Amino acid sequence: MYKKNTHRPITSKVKRLCTQIAGYMTVTAITFMVALSTHAATATDPFNVTALVGAVCTIQANDLEFGNYNPLSANNHAGNTTIQVTCSTGVNFNVGIDAGEGADATTTNRKMTRTVGGTETLTYQLFQDNNHTINWGNTVGTNTVSGTTTASIPLYGLILAGQNVPNANYADMLVATVTY
Repeated sequence: MYKKNTHRPITSKVKRLCTQIAGYMTVTAITFMVALSTHAATATDPFNVTALVGAVCTIQANDLEFGNYNPLSANNHAGNTTIQVTCSTGVNFNVGIDAGEGADATTTNRKMTRTVGGTETLTYQLFQDNNHTINWGNTVGTNTVSGTTTASIPLYGLILAGQNVPNANYADMLVATVTY
């Protein structure tokens, strides 16, 4: 035997109430999702950015070309050139020049050597001043040129008079050094 259905049929009032509850739940869910998306959590971490600027210098020594030397002249033969030094801001430097490659050369009396057909030398000197009185050597604090940051430094050369050497080309190779 079957039991009789004792449930009451859903009335329109109950249907309306269920529809209202479903609407409220939908609005609440949407509001919650919007709240989550507009109130996202954040975390921060500060960090440092650093660099070290070191002392740096470059040097460029231009060739010294004396041109033609007259071995019979009673006058010294002069020439000049420049040495360019560029350093980072505020860097103090000294520029020295070695004795060169000539046999028995010193920083006071350098020697150009005959390039072909002999071993004769032609003595010359380098100076820091146009009056040819301040020798240019390579001992810092004694006979080098000092400066700060950037400089175009004049270099004065002198071939001493009275060197009766054979007619030929003479050359020497020097090294200019910047110490900083």
